[in-house]
Amino acid sequence: MPTFPTDLLNSKTAFKELFRLAPIGICITDRARRFVLVDPAPCRVFGEREGELLGREFTIVLAEEDCTLAAQQHDDFLKGRTEKTPWEWRLQSKDGTMREVLVDAARLVSPSGSRFKLIMVQNVTARKKRQSDRSAREREGADRLRLQRLPDMI
Repeated sequence: MPTFPTDLLNSKTAFKELFRLAPIGICITDRARRFVLVDPAPCRVFGEREGELLGREFTIVLAEEDCTLAAQQHDDFLKGRTEKTPWEWRLQSKDGTMREVLVDAARLVSPSGSRFKLIMVQNVTARKKRQSDRSAREREGADRLRLQRLPDMI
């Protein structure tokens, strides 16, 4: 059986590289809801640079009407009051573009006992649009079928 190189597990460089190369956006927030670590993928989704996010509350990327609920869910999750994931949120980038994301999470506890939230982010905007378009086409088809049958019913 092949053995996993233990030096890889203990390497800061390897951790950072795995974090950077992950196919899903990853960020970490603290108890004060601030970003403490952000990889390039969520930066692209959020439309922000890493330096614009670090140290700021994660709600800055959310649609305004979602901020209060998201903050409460973040706090409840870190305190262990809920295990509910995933969530879907709407983001509003600096240029006003709205995006929809699927967010999953895990609780991280440091050796000192500090709690952090590991957040995995997927942009689902295009998928949701395709679903919406497909539903609209199906409704249009059903409406046309009803209209075609209408003379038979009279």
